[in-house]
Amino acid sequence: MPGPMFLGIDSDGSKCKARLANGTGKLLGEGVAGPANVFQDQLQARRSIVESAQRALASAHLPDTDIKKLVVGAGLAPETALSRALASQLAASGLGIVDAMVGASSRDYGALAPLVLECAQRGDPVALEIVREGAAYLSDMAEKLLGTSEGRLCLLGGLGERLQAWMRPEIVARVVPPLGQPDEGAMRFAIQCYDG
Repeated sequence: MPGPMFLGIDSDGSKCKARLANGTGKLLGEGVAGPANVFQDQLQARRSIVESAQRALASAHLPDTDIKKLVVGAGLAPETALSRALASQLAASGLGIVDAMVGASSRDYGALAPLVLECAQRGDPVALEIVREGAAYLSDMAEKLLGTSEGRLCLLGGLGERLQAWMRPEIVARVVPPLGQPDEGAMRFAIQCYDG
């Protein structure tokens, strides 16, 4: 293998693509393999990554054994305050963060929400994008609910109040404090709906 060789990996739930280049960026070979979404099937993802790399080597007429000599990039975004905070909280870094979250529950992801909000408030671009997208989703959902009902709009949970700063002002203007706990509201709703 003449000089350093670089391999770029792009993987998702439908395919895994590898591009092999020399130090100047000249394309030497490409390879495509099966799905490689680590959240769906970590073992399958690893197999597809290796297979796509082997196919890229083959298309460049290089032996499979050269796979150990490649410098590999996996399309990771640059480090930000959020990625550093996640690395610290999860005791992992880079792709290790992905490994740490494989099989995580919605509760595990929810536990990271305050960290994301803190980083967004400090201007981290990745955290800002996540929070803005989430707040836009909540605003859209609230708009639909308010359009079909004259009921009250309450944001419950530990993040409800903090998310209002990111939601559309016309939605926030319609938010009212809850009259009680969620289970109490559900019980009152059941009583209202009962016609027996």
